[in-house]
Amino acid sequence: MFFIEINYYALRLVDQTLEVAVLSLTSVLTETPHSTLQR
Repeated sequence: MFFIEINYYALRLVDQTLEVAVLSLTSVLTETPHSTLQR
């Protein structure tokens, strides 16, 4: 049970990190002009 609990918390942490990374990525992409993206 203890190992399963650790696994659950690890998955939650990874999920939160992925969410933050995706949010920051989308904000950077939207703030960047299309001219620099098409380089």
